[in-house]
Order: sequence, then C-alpha cells, then structure tokens
Amino acid sequence: MIANLDENIGRLEAFLQSSGLRDNTIVIFFNDNGGTAGVRLFNAGMRGQKTSNYEGGHRAALFVRWPNGKLRAPANVETPTQAQDLLPTLIDLLKLKKPAAAKFDGQSLAGLLRGSSQPFPDRKFVAQYGQTPTKWDGAVIWDKWRLVNGTELYDLKTDPAQAHNVAAEQPEIFRQMRQHYEQWWAGVEPLIKEFYPISIGAPQENPVRLTAVDWADVYCDNVVNCVRPGQNKNGVWHLLVERSGTYEIALRRWPKEADAAITAGVPEYRNENRTLPAGVALPIAKARLKIAEMDETKAVGAQDKEIIFNVALKAGDKLPMQSWFYDANGRELCGAYYAYVRRE
Repeated sequence: MIANLDENIGRLEAFLQSSGLRDNTIVIFFNDNGGTAGVRLFNAGMRGQKTSNYEGGHRAALFVRWPNGKLRAPANVETPTQAQDLLPTLIDLLKLKKPAAAKFDGQSLAGLLRGSSQPFPDRKFVAQYGQTPTKWDGAVIWDKWRLVNGTELYDLKTDPAQAHNVAAEQPEIFRQMRQHYEQWWAGVEPLIKEFYPISIGAPQENPVRLTAVDWADVYCDNVVNCVRPGQNKNGVWHLLVERSGTYEIALRRWPKEADAAITAGVPEYRNENRTLPAGVALPIAKARLKIAEMDETKAVGAQDKEIIFNVALKAGDKLPMQSWFYDANGRELCGAYYAYVRRE
C-alpha cells in the first residue's frame, strides 16, 4: 500500500508539473484515522490503534501545499485540528462565497497555514466512532489535554503515550472537558437514527450501485471477511427518490464485474499486491425486495446473475429499502450485497 501511495502521488506530482498547474493547485495529503496492522511495527509511541479513543486511534497526518497561496514557511502546526476544518479552510483559501446561513462543525485553518499573528480560537472538539455511537465512547481534544471515555484525562505534553491518568490531579480541566462532551452529546443524540439518504434516479448517476457497505447501522464493508464468506448479514438502504418514474432494481450476490451467478462461488483472486480468498457458493433459492408499498419475492435460478424488480416511485420520497436471500426452506441466508437501481 505504501508503494502504491508513493507511485500515485508521484504520478500526481508529475502531472501538475507537466501541465503547469503545480504552483496554483492546493494539494492535501491526509491519511485515514489511526494505525491498524502496522502498529506492531511503529505507531510513533502512541497508545491504541484505529477506532480506539486513544491518540493512536484517531491522530492522522495532514500536509498542505500551495506554492502560490502565500502560505507560511514549511513547519509543524501544533494546534489540534480536525477533518471538519477542511471545508471552511478551503472556502477561505479560495475566497468562495459562503451561504449566510451555513454552519460548520469545523473552523478555518487559513490563518494557521499563512502564519497569521491572530491567535487561533481556543476550542474543544470530539473524536468518536461507532455504527451507533454511545455516550462517552469517544475522546475530547483540548490543546494538550485528552479526555478518553469520559473517565481518563491525559496531558500529551508530558505523557504522549497516555500512560498516566491525571483526572484526579486536574479536577477543573476534567470537569470542563466532561461538560463540553455533555453539550456535544445533547446535540448529537437526537440525530443518531437519522440516516442521510442515497440519491437514486438523478440524471448525474443512473443507475446507482448500492452495496452492503451502505446498509444503515450494519458493519458489512469487508470483501474478505463479509462478502466472500457469505456472512449472514442484512440491513436497510435509506434512499431519496430524485425523479418520479418506474425504477428497475436488480439484486445481486456478486458485483457485475464478477459476472457470477447468485448461487455460485467465485475463484480466488490474486494480483501482485494481494490475494482474496475464494467466495463461497450459497444455496439461494428466493430473493425478496421491500420498498415503498412493494414487498415481493421471486425464485432464483441456478444461472441467474441478478433478480430484477420494478417499482413506481415518487420524487422527493425518502424510503427504506431492504432485500433478502433465502434457501429453499425459507431460511434467510443474507441480504443482497449489491443492488443496481435504474430509473427507466
């Protein structure tokens, strides 16, 4: 993966150079949260790994380059920042018009990037993961302080490995950070079950491919551990209908690129970088789709690669959609890992 990143960043740099765009293009290098398998080798002394609430689970690198952007000389910026800062930052750097009513969870970093003498606002913010977030399962970040899981307080300046809980020694800092989380959670909790819908039927993308990754509140986004073994998982897609009309919905066990029957397995996949295990066959005999007023079940033949349903939908409707694959005895095997939705 590192070799792949290096090669493709090199391709980007070569393109910017050859096209004359390099000096006036903002390049942002920003990695995913935390370390995974690599933490066995190196994690910069940080505690935890990806999805944990300790620094090793959410700290990420961020490099910004813009030769003609009048940025400060290259240097480390010690101020804690978050991914939500990127949008207001780009709006400021590019002098874009911001809607008067727009509100952002982040703050512009333009001043920090340009070495402004104006102090950056003192602030606290929250890092939290979870299919369904639960209260206190997160970290509050404030300057050098980290409140973890609502009970542990760490001073990163003196204890970057987060080995010594100083909550009892810093009761006022502890209280303020817990109070910030309480206020943040009060705004988050009512929205936890509001899922942002996926648009279908828009002219910009028709058909739309849905996958198990898009299921609400269900973890099924790993081809090796979920899809190829045929895990018995299922979930709901939340959809927004962009245009009224008849929609063709094709349910699949495998993506179109695999060109495989619903009941079939697929062979092991190898390339120079990785190997994917063979995908198991499932004794799927019936496919069911439920959306709007329709709840329909169809037989699945041995050679069928997809099962197609047709349904009339109205523009503006926000709808849940769910699928099921059953065996001949009516036992649920899994949901359709892939669905292709096309407005006819």
